[in-house]
Amino acid sequence: MDGAAALTLIEETRGTWRADSFLGALRPAVLRALVMAGEAVVLQKAERLMKEGERSTDVFLLMSSFVKVTAGTGAGGQVLLALRCGGDVVGEIAARDGGSRTATVTACGQEPVKAVRLTCQGLEQCLADRPEARLRLEHTILGKFRTATMRRVDNSSTRARTRLARALVVMAEDFGAPLRGSTVIQVDLTHLEWGTMISCSEKTVERAMADLARDGLVERHRKRPIVRDLEALRALAYDDGPSM
Repeated sequence: MDGAAALTLIEETRGTWRADSFLGALRPAVLRALVMAGEAVVLQKAERLMKEGERSTDVFLLMSSFVKVTAGTGAGGQVLLALRCGGDVVGEIAARDGGSRTATVTACGQEPVKAVRLTCQGLEQCLADRPEARLRLEHTILGKFRTATMRRVDNSSTRARTRLARALVVMAEDFGAPLRGSTVIQVDLTHLEWGTMISCSEKTVERAMADLARDGLVERHRKRPIVRDLEALRALAYDDGPSM
């Protein structure tokens, strides 16, 4: 991608990135070099960026919108592992170790996903020339492993209502937008998907969501929960009593 196109894409999208995201934490010169090293792509809702098990090593810099990261179960189902949004990077594990894809990544936002696709070789060249980018990528990878470990501990030691409250807090902080004094989570998720994320059945999630709604903490709006009181929900999520 030429420099002018890279700069335009960055300027059009960076306003939605979290400051602590992979792209958001890079200095402008390093960010522009990374984007210039790749190819701009646009993916519509439900289009896949990569498929679990395939042998590919391209990396995607997410410039806008949202993607779901899912993996299959032995019983033929799908588990929602994570959501990623503009500013994040996906596909870096296979690019670094040369193994097969560990998950499927699918566009899921209302708006198309704008992304930059880098080959493994292109990424490695950028990282070799720019130690700041390499360090930031390593920090990002470790952060993902840390989050996965914490979720595994939560899912084995806390009750469903607390797990759901914690997931809602994280989603509201990472993917939320203000809405009349509340926070709407900008990604469509079914109760089944919430359940796979927090290791609960669909019915358990329905009951837990109903409990939180009765307490005035959340409100259901189609597939998008609206957090009515984020501070109260955070207090419940992290100050709750022992698991039951």
